[in-house]
Amino acid sequence: MPKKALVKKPVPRLALPSDFTQLIELKDIPVVNPNNVQSVYTNSISVMNGQFDIRMLFNEIVSEGTGKPVESVLRANVTMTPAHAKAFVIALGTALDQYPTVFGEIPWPPKKQGLVKPRSK
Repeated sequence: MPKKALVKKPVPRLALPSDFTQLIELKDIPVVNPNNVQSVYTNSISVMNGQFDIRMLFNEIVSEGTGKPVESVLRANVTMTPAHAKAFVIALGTALDQYPTVFGEIPWPPKKQGLVKPRSK
């Protein structure tokens, strides 16, 4: 029996309704931060889904230096509905599509920085 070849298919962009931009003007919504939410940096993400929500765990892979243990530090835990996740994908896709025009091409795959040894327990 011949083996099936794996074919990578492009991720389809989701279609927006023609009147999508008229549903809500974000510039008209004031931004408030009563809980003093801080900005975080992430270089690693895990995505999990259930029937009613999508959860994203944003982590930062850190090490104190060469030969030191590598850790994954949880920086944020974001949960949203599947519908909101679809809107998020559209917004992120749009931002990534526009990025090269302003800042230049995004190198992919990223340049390797070196090998990381697993932390011994």
